[in-house]
Amino acid sequence: MKVKNSDTYKRLNIKVSGIVQGVGFRPAIYQLASQLQLKGRIKNLGHCVSISLEGPKSRLEEFQQSFYENLPQESEVEELELHWAEPQGLTQLLVEKSKLESIENISIPADLVTCESCLEEFYDPKDRRFLYPFIACTHCGPRYSIVNSLPYDRENTSMKDFVFCKSCNLEYTSPSNKRFHAQNFACAHCGPKLTITDSLGKSMELTTPQQQLSFIDEKLKQGNILALKGIGGYQLICDATSELAIQKLRLRKGRPHQALAMMVRDESLLNENINVLEFLKSKAGPIVIVKNSYGLPLEQLAPDTNDLGIFLPTSPLHLYLFGARQVEAPLNFLVVTSGNIHGAPMAITEQQALFQLKDVADFFITHNRPILRSVDDSLVKPISLSPSLLSGETLLATPKGSNMRFSPFGLRSELALCAANKVSPESKEGDNEIGDQHPLRKFKFLRRGRGFAPTTIKMKKTLFPIIAFGGDLKNTFCVTQNQKLHVSPHMGDLYNAQSYKHFIQSIGDFLDFTQIKPKAVVVDMHPGYASTQQGKSFAQENNLPLIEVQHHLAHAVSVMSENNLSKSIALTFDGTGYGTDNSLWGGECLYVDLSKPQWTRVASLELMYLLGGEKAVLEPKRLSYERLQNSNIKGTVILEGDEDYKQWHQLYENKKMFPTTSSMGRLFDAVSALLLPQYSKISYEGQAAIALESLAKAATRGREYSIQWLEEKNKSVSDGRKFNLSSRVNTSHLFAQIYEDQQHGVAISEIAFGFHLAVAQIGLEMAQKAQFQHDENHICLSGGVFLNSLFCDLITEKLHVNGFEVFEPVDLPIGDGGLCLGQAMYASLLMEKGFKQSIAEMTYA
Repeated sequence: MKVKNSDTYKRLNIKVSGIVQGVGFRPAIYQLASQLQLKGRIKNLGHCVSISLEGPKSRLEEFQQSFYENLPQESEVEELELHWAEPQGLTQLLVEKSKLESIENISIPADLVTCESCLEEFYDPKDRRFLYPFIACTHCGPRYSIVNSLPYDRENTSMKDFVFCKSCNLEYTSPSNKRFHAQNFACAHCGPKLTITDSLGKSMELTTPQQQLSFIDEKLKQGNILALKGIGGYQLICDATSELAIQKLRLRKGRPHQALAMMVRDESLLNENINVLEFLKSKAGPIVIVKNSYGLPLEQLAPDTNDLGIFLPTSPLHLYLFGARQVEAPLNFLVVTSGNIHGAPMAITEQQALFQLKDVADFFITHNRPILRSVDDSLVKPISLSPSLLSGETLLATPKGSNMRFSPFGLRSELALCAANKVSPESKEGDNEIGDQHPLRKFKFLRRGRGFAPTTIKMKKTLFPIIAFGGDLKNTFCVTQNQKLHVSPHMGDLYNAQSYKHFIQSIGDFLDFTQIKPKAVVVDMHPGYASTQQGKSFAQENNLPLIEVQHHLAHAVSVMSENNLSKSIALTFDGTGYGTDNSLWGGECLYVDLSKPQWTRVASLELMYLLGGEKAVLEPKRLSYERLQNSNIKGTVILEGDEDYKQWHQLYENKKMFPTTSSMGRLFDAVSALLLPQYSKISYEGQAAIALESLAKAATRGREYSIQWLEEKNKSVSDGRKFNLSSRVNTSHLFAQIYEDQQHGVAISEIAFGFHLAVAQIGLEMAQKAQFQHDENHICLSGGVFLNSLFCDLITEKLHVNGFEVFEPVDLPIGDGGLCLGQAMYASLLMEKGFKQSIAEMTYA
C-alpha cells in the first residue's frame, strides 16, 4: 500500500475488554495490523487486550474502520478505549507475553464446537492431524473447562504439561497460522492420548485410531453402554435405535422415565426448519427440543412427551462414536446423557467415573487431558413463531436495551450490531437493540451450559459486589462486579451430599477464577434450601451482610433486569417457592417497582394442602384427592378403589398438619393425575404435567371452563366496568368442572386442552387486576410452568390481544436457572440504599 506524502506518522492506543481471551482475538488483531504494515505491540492484560500501533495516520484510520469486521466471531467487545498519541519509533509488530494487571472486567470464554477448518484437517488422510480426537484452534475447542486461572495462556490451562513438538510450536508462533497463540491445541505426537478400558479400568490395548474406531462401532452396535470423557465431563452413550440398550441404560443409571438426549451423526440426517438448523450448527452446539420425526422408539427415549432433544457432535471425540467415516454402516443416532448416577454431579476424573459408573458403563473411552471444570450441555426449546390463533402477530416483546452476550452467533459488539441494523450507537438508549430475527429470540433456555456458560451479562448501571447463591433446583449462582454479572454454568439439583459438595467446590473455584470479592451475600428465603444454608455459612465466615430474596420476586426481577424494565407486572408460575406468609407459593401475580424498590403480591391461586408433605410432589394423586375433597365431591369413583384411599382420607381429615401451596405446578400435577391415572406416582418433578401437555396438544378443540375468584366482590368503576376485589382464584371450582366432564365421558384430550385454556385465562385475569391497580401494561413471565409451550403460547396470546407487552428471559433460563440474576439485582438495589435487613421483612406489601 503506497503511503501518501501528506500522511502523518501517528500512534494509536486501544484497550478492548469483553470476550477477548481464548477466542483468537490477539492473532486477529495482529493479522489486520500486519496487512496494513503497521508496527506495534499487542498484549493481554487480563482485564483487557492492549493494542498500541504506529504508522501513517491513514492506515491507522483504516485499521480503526476495519476493526470490528475482522474480529473472530466468538469474540464480544464490551468496552473500547481509543486515543491518539505521538509515535515512539517502534520497528516491529509483536504479540507480547501476557501480563495480568487486573481481571476486573474479565469475560470468561466458553467451550466451542469444532470449526469447519479443523474438521477438514480431521478427515484429511494427508493432514498430520488426521483422525486426531483433540484437534482444536483459536476458533474452537475447550476453553472454560481447561482454564485453571487467568490470563488465558497455556501455562494456566490443563494443556500446560503437553509440551509442543517442533511442528506445533511453529504453528503457535506463526502469525498467519490459525493456531497462532492458541492455547488449547497439540497433535498426536505431543498432545493428549485416547485410551479405551473395560469397566474396571483395564486398558484394551487399542493404540491406533482405526483400531479404536472399529472397537467403538462394534461395541455400540452390540448394545453396550460406553462412558466417554468429553469436553466438560463424562457422558453415557448407547445406540438410540436399540430399545434394549436404552432400557439397560435407564435401569443402570436409575433414570426410568426422564427424556434422554439424542446425538445425530451429521446435519444431512436432520429434517428441521432453518431456525433450528442454524442453532444446531452454531458454535454453541446446544441440545434443541424438537418434534420426534426420526422414527425412533420415543416410548424409550422420551416416554412422557412427543418431543425429543437432539444435537450434533460437538467435538472430535463425538465423531469417534460415529466411526469418523472409517467404518461401514455407521450408526446415525446415539443416546448421549450425562455421566453420573441419579442425583450425583457429572464425573470429570477417571477416579470419579470408575467409582460412579463401573456398574453402568461396559467400556470407558478416556484420555489424559484433565477437565478442570464440569460443564453440562446447554438445552434450549424453540419459541412458537407460528401465527397467533387470535391475532396472527408475533407475541413476545423485543428486549428493551438489552446488553446480553450473543457471541456464538457472531454479534460481536454493540457497535457492530448497530452497524448491521444501520442504527447509530448514540441512539441506543431506550431503543430495542435486538430484533425478533435474532436467534435467541426464537429459543428459550432450559439449561445454560457448554457453549454459552459461564455467562457474562453487562448491565446499564454499576452493581454492588454481590454473590447470589440461587435456588436448589436447576441451580446457578452468580457474582457481580462493576457493570458485569457473571453467571455460573448449570449446577443441577442440590438434593444430595455429592451434588451439594460439588456446588460448594464450584463456588470457591468460581470466586478464585474471577478474583471477585463480594461485599454481600444473597440467598433464597427458603430456610431449608441447601443453597440458602451454604449462603448463610459463607456470609458468617466472611463477616458479610446477608440478604434474603423471596423466590418469585427473584423470578420477576431476573426477567425485568434482562429487559431493562424498572416497573412491571409479573406472572411467576412454578412448582414451589417459600412465601412471606410461610406458605409455599407458585401461582403468583406480582407488581414490582425497582425504582424504590418495592413489590406487592396482587393475586394468587387458592391454597391447597400437600397431603403427606413432600410426598405429594412425587405422588400427584394425593393432590387430585385433595382438590376433589375441597370441591365437596365426596366418595369419588376414580379414587375409591385405590389402596391408599383410606390413608389419604385420614390425611385430609388432619390436613392442617401439612403445608399449603398456591403452586400452579402442583395444580397441573393434580389435573394430570386425575386425567392420566398412570401418573399417580412420578419419578421426576414435572413428569405428569409434561404428559398432560402432550395430551392437550393432541386435541382438536378444548372445553370451556368458567373462572371464579374466592369471595368474589365487585366494584364498579367510572366507565361502568366491574373490578374484582378478591385476590385468590378458586381452583376447586375449576377442578370440579374438569371432574364432571371426565365422569360424563368427555375426551380427556379435550379436557386437557380446556384446562390449558382455563389457566391461561387465570393468568390474564390476574394481570388485568394488577393493571387496574397499578396502571401498568408491561408483564414478565417467569417460572418453570412457562416451559409448557402450549400454555405459554395461549397465555401470551391472551395478554397480547388484551394490550399487554409481554417479556420473557433472553439470556438465562425461564425456570430456576435464572433466579440468581434476580437475587443479585434486587439485593444490589437495596444495598445501594443502605438497607441491611432481610428483604422479606421490608418489601412485601
